Amino acid sequence: MKININLKLTDMKNLIQNNMNLNGGGLAVNITGRYESNRKALADMNEEKRTAGQVAQSLRKKGHSIKANDIKEFCEEWHHAGFVPKKGMGRTFYTKKSDEKILKEFNEEQKRLKIASQTKISGFYYTWEREYTGSYGKKRNYKVCHFFEGTELQVPRNFTECTREEFEASSLYEGQKFYEWDEPHL
Repeated sequence: MKININLKLTDMKNLIQNNMNLNGGGLAVNITGRYESNRKALADMNEEKRTAGQVAQSLRKKGHSIKANDIKEFCEEWHHAGFVPKKGMGRTFYTKKSDEKILKEFNEEQKRLKIASQTKISGFYYTWEREYTGSYGKKRNYKVCHFFEGTELQVPRNFTECTREEFEASSLYEGQKFYEWDEPHL
C-alpha cells in the first residue's frame, strides 16, 4: 500500500470525511497509514485540540508532576486509538482547555477527593447474585442486602445512606435476599 505523503492537510481532511461510513465511523488506515479511526485522525489534525499526553507534557515542563492518566477525566472527548497489545482497543483523550484551566480543575478535584476520603458514611446496598434453583434448574437472579460503613470514596453501587440504627430498626438484615421485583428499602 502506497501512501501519498505530499497531501495538504485540507485534502487529507476531505479524504477522511469522504471515507467515513454513515454514522461517522470507519478506519483511516488507507489515508494516514496508521491503524486509527477516522474521528481520531480528524481530531489529530485539529490544531485547537490537544491530547491528554500533550497537556501533561506541557505541564511537566512548567514544573508540575502530573500524568496523562490524571488529565483524562477533564477532557471533553475521546476517540478509538487503535489496537493496543494485551489491552484491546485504546483510547485517545482530547481537550481544547488551556493548561491553567486543566491545572485548576485538577487541583479542585484533588481537594474534593481529600475531603471525600475523610468523610465517613454508612448505609446499605445490594449486590446481584444468582442461583440455579428455579423450575427445571433455571437461573434465578436476586439481590442480596449488605450494610456498609466507610468513606465516600469507597461507596458501592446501589447505595442508600442511613445509620446502623435505622438499618437494624427496619425489616432489613445482612445477607437478606430479594427475589423478582422486590428491592431493599427502609
